[in-house]
Amino acid sequence: MMDIAQEYQRLLALKTTPVGVKLCRSEEELSPGRVPSDKLTLCQLVKGAANGGWLLSCPAEMMGCFTAQMILGFREPSERDVKHHARQFTDDMEVARRMVETKPKLPPGKLRGVLVGPLGAFEPDVAVFIVDAFQALGLIEAHSYSCGETLTFLNGVSSAVCSYGVVTAYTTGKPNLSVPCIGAKRYGTFQDNELIFTVPEALLEPMLENALAMERAGQWPIPLVGAFRSPTAGPVVK
Repeated sequence: MMDIAQEYQRLLALKTTPVGVKLCRSEEELSPGRVPSDKLTLCQLVKGAANGGWLLSCPAEMMGCFTAQMILGFREPSERDVKHHARQFTDDMEVARRMVETKPKLPPGKLRGVLVGPLGAFEPDVAVFIVDAFQALGLIEAHSYSCGETLTFLNGVSSAVCSYGVVTAYTTGKPNLSVPCIGAKRYGTFQDNELIFTVPEALLEPMLENALAMERAGQWPIPLVGAFRSPTAGPVVK
């Protein structure tokens, strides 16, 4: 898995380390990481692993993001969630209720916590890549190379890392691309050029094999031929 992380970082020229996230059902699964001294958000944990190489265990009671607590099934959804979404994203309580109800989330009471660290430090459920648009295109092509499948991405208000990132990839078994939400920017310090690309563990090796095949064929990285070259002019190199 460490070799996979290094190869992805090389192929995509990533500025940060790919991150692994494990949805832990026991204390034992949480044991490899260190527990933060203060409560943190999932987006902070991911950024810490990506930028600093942190390996952190976050038991349910140490999750600092109120919405992520619900998304990860650490607690039941409540009216407070609806009021929070109404205060932040709409002036209509029923619209806010739909926002809460339609967000991808895990069943309450199933997880003990999450383990977050550099990809390769443990067996993850989902990998998180912090990418720009060009790097995201490479990952999309790596997925479609062997299946021809069109990817449809799921996004919504807030919960970009937890719901539309980790949980969506985990529950659908497909990659997802999400735009950092207000919390990811405010607390996780995601920048304007950064997007969140999540990949379920089962697809990491096949997508890497596809990317390497594209590299051998001269199709990776995506060759740029200039803004004024006609697309009918043929290959630059024969």
